[in-house]
Amino acid sequence: MKIGAGCIEVSSSKSANLAAIELCVREAASQGVKLLILPECAVQGYPVGLGGADLDVYERQLREAEPVPGPATERLARLAAEHELELVVGLTERPTEPGSVGRLFNTAVFIGPDGVRARYRKVHTGGVEKCLWSRGADWTLVDSVAGKIGLLICYDLVFPETTRRLALGGAQLLAMSTAWTADTTPEGTFREGYELFTRARALENQVLLVSANLVGGEGPFYGHSRIVGPLGQVIAESEGPGIAVAELDVETEVLRARSRGWFGQVFLSDREPRAYEMLAQAVPELSRQ
Repeated sequence: MKIGAGCIEVSSSKSANLAAIELCVREAASQGVKLLILPECAVQGYPVGLGGADLDVYERQLREAEPVPGPATERLARLAAEHELELVVGLTERPTEPGSVGRLFNTAVFIGPDGVRARYRKVHTGGVEKCLWSRGADWTLVDSVAGKIGLLICYDLVFPETTRRLALGGAQLLAMSTAWTADTTPEGTFREGYELFTRARALENQVLLVSANLVGGEGPFYGHSRIVGPLGQVIAESEGPGIAVAELDVETEVLRARSRGWFGQVFLSDREPRAYEMLAQAVPELSRQ
């Protein structure tokens, strides 16, 4: 089974972005990829104006947001059918349920040859992202050609509860669409965060993690789309535009990590939830004894 993590550059042009996605899908298919993860907001482009109150950016996102399913996902479903593969792609969603008028979600959509099978609405919206996107409320697990996968988006990665919840639900592969920015700090904060979080989240849950990032553009974005193994090792990576591809058996990789890695210790089964029930509640003042 070949799995791919697309690393693409997008813009504020939805038509150009869809063309870039299509090129990436065709390239992945030519390499035999059967599950391709694509970045956050790949359809409309990540609203870089969220670094400040840029109302023009908000207006464009609202104007170009789509329902799920909608024109973009239908086009991508036809592409998936043509190449007999599955896709995860990020977009700004305009919800259609009653009472949702005017709301938007940062959404990752799982698409098969038969159309949309699942969607995940980003739970952790950071900073002024909240001015544009509403928060999702549920986690999404879906059966894929590679096994059961859990969906997450960018800032979700910072919170260990996110990936732990998906792993406890049975996910053997974590699929992350992201728009992780390139480093602008002397300390290398963003770069180091990406390097550490992607590897740590895979290792601490003994699962695979596939991160598909934007690259270049107005961000500028960091790139480095990668596939991380259940022992925290980077199996494949595309630093710039391209696709990180790995051929592997997900179930076998996870089984090997849990039976032979770390002396055969299975981290999920060795947890002691009673000792940290407080994590699901407001955190009280810690004892200093």
